[in-house]
Amino acid sequence: MMKKYFSVLATLLITNVSHAGVDMDAMHKQLNIMNNIFKTSLNEIENNGKFRVSDVDSLYLAGQGVVFTVSSGGHFTHWSGDNFTFITAPPAPFAPVIEQEIIGDVDVDEIVIRTMEAQTHQYESAMEAMEHARELARELRDEQRDVTYELRDIERELRDKKYQEKRVVSDKEAAKEIKIEIKALEKEKQSLIEQKKVLTEKNRKQDKALKEKKAKQQAQRVEYNKQLHAQFSDSLCSYGNSLKALPKTEKVSLVIKRGGETVNRRTLDKVIIFNKSDVLQCVIDNIDAKQLLSKATHYSF
Repeated sequence: MMKKYFSVLATLLITNVSHAGVDMDAMHKQLNIMNNIFKTSLNEIENNGKFRVSDVDSLYLAGQGVVFTVSSGGHFTHWSGDNFTFITAPPAPFAPVIEQEIIGDVDVDEIVIRTMEAQTHQYESAMEAMEHARELARELRDEQRDVTYELRDIERELRDKKYQEKRVVSDKEAAKEIKIEIKALEKEKQSLIEQKKVLTEKNRKQDKALKEKKAKQQAQRVEYNKQLHAQFSDSLCSYGNSLKALPKTEKVSLVIKRGGETVNRRTLDKVIIFNKSDVLQCVIDNIDAKQLLSKATHYSF
C-alpha cells in the first residue's frame, strides 16, 4: 500500500514538471519573456496615446497550447455628474523585471524603457485635457442651474406683483408704480429666457459633439484592435521561435479583453488562435505576418 502511495506521488511530481515531454520550467521562462516582448511591441502602435496595453498575461494548457491575454488600457472614464465621457490612458506601470536577454538584435529592456517614457508623456497630456473638459462641462452646468433659479424667482415675483396690482386698482399712483415694476420684471424675465435658450443650444451642441466623439472613439477602437492583431502576428513572426518548449502540434492563442464586438451593450473579448506550425512557417519567411493572421481562427466571446 505504501509503495503504491509513493508511486502515485512520484507520478504527480513528474507531471508538475513535465507533461507529454513539455519542460514546464522552460515554458514558464519563455512565456515570461514573451509577455514582455508582446507588451512592449503592442504599445509601439501609433494612436496618439488614446489606447495602450496595460497588461499581458499567459497560460499554458497542456495538450492545447499557450494563451496570451491582453488587457487594453484605453478605458472610458466616466465623471460622475458630468455630461461627457473622456478616454484616458491609465498611469504607466513600473518597468517590469525581465531576464537580461537580447533576442535577435533587439534589447528588450531598452525598448521597454523607451516605450514607458512615451506613455508617461501621453498620460500627463491626457490628464490635462480631461481636467479642461471637465471644467468646461461644470461651468455650463452651473450657468444653467443659476439661470433656472433666477427665472423661477422672477416668475414668482411677477405673480406677486400682478396679484398686488389687482388689489390697488383704485389707487392710481400705487397701480402705476406696480406696472413699472412688472414691466421691469418681464424685461428681466425675457432676458433670462434668452440666456436659457443660448445655454440650451450650447448643451445641445455639446451633446452632439459627445455623440460624434463617442462614434469617433469607437471607430478608433476598432482600428486599434485591427492594428493590435497585426502587431501580435508580426511579433509572432519575429519572436515565435522563442517558444521552443511549446510542441509544434499545439496552438498560440491571443485573447484581447473587451476587444471584440459589442452585443447588448457588452463588449465581448476577441479570441485569435494560431497554429504553432504556421508560426514557424512565418519565422522562416515561408509566409508573412498578414498571411499568418488570415490563417488563424477568429471569434468573439
